[in-house]
Parts: sequence; structure tokens; C-alpha cells
Amino acid sequence: MSDPAEPDLLAGVRLDRSVPVRLPADVALYQAIWHRHTIRTPFTGPPLPEPVLAELVDAARTEDAVLRLPGHGETERLLRLTAEAERVGTTDPAQREESRSWIRGPGAPPYGIPASALGPQDASGHLPMRDFAALDPARHLPPVPFEREPRIAVLTTHGDRPVDWLRAGTALEHVLLTATVHQVRASLLHQVVERPQLRREARDTRQGPGYVQMLIRLGYGPEGAPTPRLPVAEVLDG
Repeated sequence: MSDPAEPDLLAGVRLDRSVPVRLPADVALYQAIWHRHTIRTPFTGPPLPEPVLAELVDAARTEDAVLRLPGHGETERLLRLTAEAERVGTTDPAQREESRSWIRGPGAPPYGIPASALGPQDASGHLPMRDFAALDPARHLPPVPFEREPRIAVLTTHGDRPVDWLRAGTALEHVLLTATVHQVRASLLHQVVERPQLRREARDTRQGPGYVQMLIRLGYGPEGAPTPRLPVAEVLDG
């Protein structure tokens, strides 16, 4: 929606009790909200079935976004770009300090990331997981082996305006909830999209125009620990 009086307003949500949700798919997505947690640990189990991957692609398409499933060669290229973005982030003093400041200990306000939600690095160095501790020895977990053939999905939008960022957010949530319905876990590799040059390089020109909004690692594994949330009154105006 567009309102010249409120240029920062991207969308409005209206609750209508006269239109009850009855579709089984909608109910399943709603119930998945309480179990959707991104995880930063290795995945286990078999590769994702093609019908499940197709549902994830459809979920993004429903929100006017595109979820690409790159092959081996393109996945390796994206992992190299992600590794470069991670290296830049952990060696930049200002970003390293900011990243560490987001980690919160027990009893802290529900902002940032609890230390319990941090994960290890890949022992082989192949899968560049985000190190929010930025090499801080006090919080750096011992590296462990991760999956050798990670399944990476690339969420893209046709444009790169604020409305496209909003579409990317709704598409990401739809994809993640659909994955949760199928007991599929997700890990967000967002290092590349934080670096304009590397984000441009992440585009696959063979797929036509599009803007990379997120890289998602998908697989089977533990549900993951919940992280604190702010009270509703602090995030919604009623």
C-alpha cells in the first residue's frame, strides 16, 4: 500500500474475524510458527525430497519472489563468495565489535542473540557459517564436521526497492514455515547480502535479472532452541 502522508509505511495488516481460516495448509503453517527456529549446527539425514523442494519454490512464488535451487557448481561459487564475506566481516574491527555486541548472556533483555543459539564452524572450512562471536576465544566453539554437499537455496526478487524487500521478508517466512511443516531445518547465510559488491556477484546472470535477498541452507536436523521475543505491546501499535 502507498500513503504519501506516511512514506515509511510499507504495508498494513487488518484482522477480520468474519473470515476464519479453515484451509489445512494455513492451519499447518500457523502451527509451525512455534517450531520454526533457524539452527547453526550440522544437518543430518538424507537429501531433501524433490516434492518438498518444489513446495518451497511454490511458497516463494506465492509471495511474488523466486527461490532458486542451484546445482553443485553454482553452490560452490556461492559458498566461496560467502566465505569471502565472512572473512571481511570478522577482520573488520568495527563490524567485529558490533557482531559481538549482539550476543547476550542469561537474564539479559530479549535483544540480540543468546549465547546458547551460537553454533560451531565447519571443521573442513568448506561451509562458511556465520561466526557472531567474530573469533572471540571466550565464545568460540570447537569446529565440527558439517555436511559435505549442503543444499543451498537462493531467494531473489525481481526488483530491489523497499516493496521488494517486504516481499522478500514475507517470502522468506513462507518458505521457512513450509520447511518446518516438513521437519526441514534452515540456516541463513546472509553474509553475502551485507556486502554490496559480493551481493552483485552472487547474481546468476544465466537465470535472468534478479536481486539476491538471502541464501538459505536447508536440511534435516534438530529443531533448534527458541530465542527470546519482545512482548507484543512493544512491537505492535494497537
